[in-house]
Amino acid sequence: MKWIGQHIYDQTSRFRDDVYLEDLSTTTETNVLVVDSTGKISKSTTLADDIIESEIDTLAGLTSFGAAGATTNIVAGDITMYNAVNDGNPTISLGSSATNRLEIASVYNSSAQTLDEVKFTNYTTSSTTNDGRFKFYVDEVLLMSLLDAGMSVYGNILAASDGCKITAHSSTTSSATEGGKLILQSDDGAAMEDNHRLGVIEFKGAEDASNNRSVGTRIQAVARDAWDGSNNDADLEFYTTDGTTESLVLTLDADRDARFTGAVTVGGDLTGTLATVSQPNITGVGTIGTGVWQGTAVASAYLDADTMHYSAQRQLTHHTIKDDIGTSVIYISLGEIDAESGTKSNKNLPLLAPTAGKLLKVFLRTEEDMSPSGHDTTLTWSLLTRAASATTGGNATVIGTKVGAGPTDSSMVTYDFTTSIDSGTNVIAAGDKVQLSVQSDAVSEDMLFFITCLWEWDLS
Repeated sequence: MKWIGQHIYDQTSRFRDDVYLEDLSTTTETNVLVVDSTGKISKSTTLADDIIESEIDTLAGLTSFGAAGATTNIVAGDITMYNAVNDGNPTISLGSSATNRLEIASVYNSSAQTLDEVKFTNYTTSSTTNDGRFKFYVDEVLLMSLLDAGMSVYGNILAASDGCKITAHSSTTSSATEGGKLILQSDDGAAMEDNHRLGVIEFKGAEDASNNRSVGTRIQAVARDAWDGSNNDADLEFYTTDGTTESLVLTLDADRDARFTGAVTVGGDLTGTLATVSQPNITGVGTIGTGVWQGTAVASAYLDADTMHYSAQRQLTHHTIKDDIGTSVIYISLGEIDAESGTKSNKNLPLLAPTAGKLLKVFLRTEEDMSPSGHDTTLTWSLLTRAASATTGGNATVIGTKVGAGPTDSSMVTYDFTTSIDSGTNVIAAGDKVQLSVQSDAVSEDMLFFITCLWEWDLS
């Protein structure tokens, strides 16, 4: 059938095959033709609203929506974007172009759909420093920025976990100027003033179960004098807490001096030069290896037994006996040769101390081998005194002993009564009657004993 010109039919028309409409013009009308379930064509005035609101579940071919410069509102409880494809890596980009945007990407493990990492990346064509920065606001207040040079935080930083720690790791090739760095600085836009603090490190701990924490120690740096371009003097101060009171215990000052507010105990070597002449509170210095003492003379009482005292006189006495001393106590005659006795009241035995003094050492040489490789004899030497009195009679008592092995027949043994005395003391009071005895732990032979005693007398 062919129509030429305009034809109007009042009756119902049915088409049993395809219908084509050619040379259609455009319009702004929103009404559309629809076909109902009976095949009838009618006009719909609501289809456009239905498409926007409720009728569309999937838009598989949609590649864009919205308009540039306009705001597109998405009214939804949740927006989900899943891509269940190996290496799918769903990505969201916000910006003006591929080269000026923020990209948020969920990166899968290789050849899998398991999440490996989430990447936040920005792209910018700007060459201006810090363009493309990240800024984080809480309640519209800037708390953190990620810039070209690193991260800036505008508030407190808390690291809280079991065994937490903060590490400053430098991967730059190590040198005298490299390594991790912790900087504490104070800058309010004005120069530091005298006694203003540059920074502080506090060591705190819990004082109860209610999260109340107190400072145990702290280390702080303090400006000394007002600062300028040529003066940055500063002291380093160390504080400790006694009870609840913090006290300054050590200052390392700008003059390279160390000042302690309390006593100083040195467990190892102390080397260097004392900067000032007066050091009135030193109670011990250990061994002084070198140097010249130029201070007040050291009193004799503070010198050890092996040191020559200016006010003390040392004396050697020689005593020879020939005896089979056995295991009994034998008293050596300090008054004459070969006058030993088993009785300590013998008049030839004592030496009268003219002043206070000490028995320092006993030296022994014997005719027979009394060493562990010979008779294997142990000798006990005893120092006896009797206090000064109106008479010279009476018995002396043991005040100190020294035990040691006997000598060989070709060597000498020294029995030290000073720092290595076995019991008692070697100190003799002025006017005391002094005696010396020896006792063997084994039966010996009749032999010569050559005995030398070293005494010290205080002549001050």
